[in-house]
Amino acid sequence: MPANQSMPQQFEPIDLATARITLIAARAAAGVDEGLVAYTLLPNSAPIDSAAAAQSLVRLSKPVACFAQAASGGVVLDCRPIEGATDLKRHHRDVALMKTAFLDSVRTRFAPNVEDPIVWIYYGTGSGLYPISTVGAWVEDYDVQDVGMVIEPPQETWEQQGAVAALRLFRDPGGWVETPP
Repeated sequence: MPANQSMPQQFEPIDLATARITLIAARAAAGVDEGLVAYTLLPNSAPIDSAAAAQSLVRLSKPVACFAQAASGGVVLDCRPIEGATDLKRHHRDVALMKTAFLDSVRTRFAPNVEDPIVWIYYGTGSGLYPISTVGAWVEDYDVQDVGMVIEPPQETWEQQGAVAALRLFRDPGGWVETPP
């Protein structure tokens, strides 16, 4: 398949997909790189699986700031609405910067002729294939603290699934995006 085309894909609803990306980012922010991870979404104290955690995130009013930390066997995630004029203004500024640094970079460098290119998002054993429009919605809805991102060319197996680029997440208290030359 030519590099400037992506394979036809069926994707889950955007609100569920953005919640799943948030869970991958939360694992990175907390430094939890394990296979099965339980999530505790505050204010609840009971651990839940990733499917229930994603559904819980979907129900939150957006945009939200999420703080993640490692806990025994999983991740504790505290997501709170971004409120107040100053916080919302900062969030919208950050969204604009992320879209320029990431979304535009993926389109221009990896898929200039693809309307909605596909990217592979990963951290450790958590990963997924998502349209760039879904990643844009994630950036608008969720501000996961302490996670950094690096744009990379996709590995061959990801490329065979339609990915034009990869977004590697990692723990970074500064939270930044790097685009390789």
